[in-house]
Amino acid sequence: MAIGLVGRKAGMTRVFTDAGETVPVTVIEVLPNRVTQVKTPDKDGYRAVQVTYGTRRPQLYSKALNGHYAHASGGAPKSRVVLEL
Repeated sequence: MAIGLVGRKAGMTRVFTDAGETVPVTVIEVLPNRVTQVKTPDKDGYRAVQVTYGTRRPQLYSKALNGHYAHASGGAPKSRVVLEL
């Protein structure tokens, strides 16, 4: 399995090379990622990993999702991403 990071775009800036040229670059904020669920072909019919990062207000989620995050990540709800393998 490939190793990857989940982050969000924070903005754009530029970097100067030794020759004095500017190169536009994207700034990505990478927060700690936590695996909350692993989907398997036997149980779910496909392979995927559910990853969370950052924090969000509990009011933005249903009680069921708040319970899922409390069990899986030990606390406050996070933004979630599902990565299919």
